[in-house]
Amino acid sequence: MAVYGTVIGITGNKGEEFKNDLNEQLLDFDRIAKDHNLCIAGDLNTSFNDNYYFAKDGRKMLDESFQKNNLINLTKSIPRNIDHIILPKTFVDGRTNKLHPWNLCQDKNLSDHMGVSVALAAV
Repeated sequence: MAVYGTVIGITGNKGEEFKNDLNEQLLDFDRIAKDHNLCIAGDLNTSFNDNYYFAKDGRKMLDESFQKNNLINLTKSIPRNIDHIILPKTFVDGRTNKLHPWNLCQDKNLSDHMGVSVALAAV
């Protein structure tokens, strides 16, 4: 499995820096997913299930890329979350997963980000 650690838009999800990072990384995702099982993990500066923090076009482009490359965003349902773990659907199929967020948005004692992990059950 190829693990792609990322930050898209070091200063947030607006402006040319975010757009450039996003476009370059979408090309990377396509290229890597052709030959490898791809795991994407990191700060996408995009929430996926609420209006917390996202750019509409950025969210749409990421969702389309994940679908195109047969990936699933396991952390999509966590509210107010911009840091995500995306895995191949074939790797996740048939497994249960448990999400574990910490440093929740209301306290953020450790960082200005929420931490999140995913535990997958064995097949």
